[in-house]
Amino acid sequence: MKPPFFWFAGLVLVLLAVAPVQAATIAYADPADTGNEIWTGNLGEDFTVNSPIEITALGVYNSGQTGTIAGTLEVAIFSSDGAQVTPTEIFSGTTGTLVGGDLFLNLPPR
Repeated sequence: MKPPFFWFAGLVLVLLAVAPVQAATIAYADPADTGNEIWTGNLGEDFTVNSPIEITALGVYNSGQTGTIAGTLEVAIFSSDGAQVTPTEIFSGTTGTLVGGDLFLNLPPR
C-alpha cells in the first residue's frame, strides 16, 4: 500500500550521522517557507552514500513551519532495489521536532 500524502508537498528527508566522525548532518534541508503546491502523490529523493552512515531520524517538509501536519505522512528509506532500509515513521498532528522548514522524528535505536 502506498502512503497517503495530502495538500502540501512532503519531502522525504533524512538525518544522517556519518559513522567515522559521528557528525550530525541533515541530508536535505528545506528553507523556512510556505509551500505553494497541492500535491497528493508520493515524493522522494535519490542519494548516494559514499561512506558508512547511521540514519537516526526521518523528516518531512512542514509548510509554514507551524509544527503541525494536516493529515498523515508516512516516511521510510528504500534501497535502489526496493528493500526498505528504515522503519516507517508516521507524521500526524504535532508529532516531530521542527528544525528549519522540516519536522523530524527520531528512529528507534538499532
